[in-house]
Amino acid sequence: MSRRKKHPEHVSNDRWLVSYADFITLLFRVFRVLYSSAQVDKRKVGRLALAIQVAFQQMGVFDTSSTEIR
Repeated sequence: MSRRKKHPEHVSNDRWLVSYADFITLLFRVFRVLYSSAQVDKRKVGRLALAIQVAFQQMGVFDTSSTEIR
């Protein structure tokens, strides 16, 4: 019986490309979050924080305090 020679499997040398693409995607997302957080209206954020605080106070998680929006 003749044995067949095993052909070496094709090894891709482009594995770094996947890591590079993941890194670029994450970097893009970081800058997008930084940009969007820089464009936030401070008054809206204050109202959101107050709404969350009131919701937690009603649930009994936080103590009652007098907080106003500036």
